[in-house]
Amino acid sequence: MNFLEKLDYLIKNGWEDKKKFAEECGIPYRTIVNWKNSGYKNMSVTTFRDLCHFLGVTMDSMAYDDKEIEYVSDIGKQNKLSMDERKLLSDYKKLNEIGKARLLERSQMLIEHGYVEEKRENNAV
Repeated sequence: MNFLEKLDYLIKNGWEDKKKFAEECGIPYRTIVNWKNSGYKNMSVTTFRDLCHFLGVTMDSMAYDDKEIEYVSDIGKQNKLSMDERKLLSDYKKLNEIGKARLLERSQMLIEHGYVEEKRENNAV
């Protein structure tokens, strides 16, 4: 797969559409569309690096057609996050420092009050 095919795959498996992806990653939607129409040869190294970081994939795996997509870590697999989880992260990034601190306090309070998912045993039948 080439760069655009890999990017399309990652977007399709992680976001509703390219507009939503563009909004979350901070790259203008028109820029992403232009890569498909006009090519991405003039993409800056900074943009490429930031895009790979956002997607949680290595730059090598995106740059070389013969390499499969390689994730940096499980945490970096944005496409493993649900829409609600990505929304929460997106909203968190928009908050100022006080807002971020309040959100973290609130989430800790919810955990302390028992609003947690039950863990299932692996040996349950």
